Amino acid sequence: MNISPIRAEGKLPDVKFLIKDIGKKIKNNDFMHASNRINQFFHINNFKEDLFCNIEYPYVDSHYRDSFYFYHSSKNYHVEKDCIRISFFDTPFNLDNPFSDLINGLSTFLGILVIRPTRNNQFGRMILSPNAFTIPPIEIICRKYYFTVRGIKLNVEAFQNSGQDNELHTCSETSLLSVLNYFSKYDHFKDKTPSKIFSVIDSLRYENIEPGKGMKQNEISFVLKEFGFGVRSYSRTNNNAEGFKKAFNDYIESGLPVITVFSQIDEKSKKVDSSRLENVESLSNGIAHSVIYIGYMNSQIDDFKIKANSVSFNKFNGTTILDYINSLTSNRKYVFIDDNQAPYRIGGFYNPLNSFDKKNILFLVLLSP
Repeated sequence: MNISPIRAEGKLPDVKFLIKDIGKKIKNNDFMHASNRINQFFHINNFKEDLFCNIEYPYVDSHYRDSFYFYHSSKNYHVEKDCIRISFFDTPFNLDNPFSDLINGLSTFLGILVIRPTRNNQFGRMILSPNAFTIPPIEIICRKYYFTVRGIKLNVEAFQNSGQDNELHTCSETSLLSVLNYFSKYDHFKDKTPSKIFSVIDSLRYENIEPGKGMKQNEISFVLKEFGFGVRSYSRTNNNAEGFKKAFNDYIESGLPVITVFSQIDEKSKKVDSSRLENVESLSNGIAHSVIYIGYMNSQIDDFKIKANSVSFNKFNGTTILDYINSLTSNRKYVFIDDNQAPYRIGGFYNPLNSFDKKNILFLVLLSP
């Protein structure tokens, strides 16, 4: 069935109704479910309330379309192959003549959010500027993305985030996708689609790789190495806690993303059982999670500054390098990418995830291109 393109514009609180209207027009329940969740998603992730949104359907998202043909299209119920794209701006632009406002910078483009027609979780790729959120000043690594909105080529500097679909993609796969996408800004590295990642994992598995059930730590490292990265991984034990945190800070200072895995620590023994660090999705009786650290919060006070040589959103100033001793005692807040939330979450080193009780970093995957 051919559907004519649908376009809509409105302020952030209107998006729920605009998405619901699109879902009704094309008779898609997955988009209807997304419309019921989207206002809460905006609220808990601190989106600025005065944002202006441009919504369009159909939108071809390269990552979802690849996943669709790799997995979703083979299921026994119909799954839509097209997405909805929400484009964010800091102020409304002239809909009759958008060239003036957008080209002259009178309305600033802040990025996109993709709504997928997936049954369990509809929030897909998010390429959003930190300026779309009410958050403290942050220092992060990022890259430039280009999009066309209403026929006008726009760009935004951001770090990609991508939501799990709770069926094919888990946190480990989305972490890999985001890291590989970041490094594709260099000519030496190419952006990888989900099917490319799964094809590498398939060479290591003795069973089907879909539906996804998480990845072992050596599989994460193996995939990165297959795509041309130098990889070093660290597991935290009771004997190497200081060296573990120092390695983490060394990579943050170098402007490299750090893939981390969290799990619970035995509260009775206060010990870390490194033998449990096998599967990202089944650590500690199924309680585990993976995120990517990409920078830190700029506290604007006389605090330790982390130096980095890469391009960043707020231009790493690097006034003082965080030395070995201070890296172990600093209470610096770090910025990370969590596929359960919008990008640029902020938290401490050991327990950054408020949604996961008693979490601690137990595993790092450190990259050197």
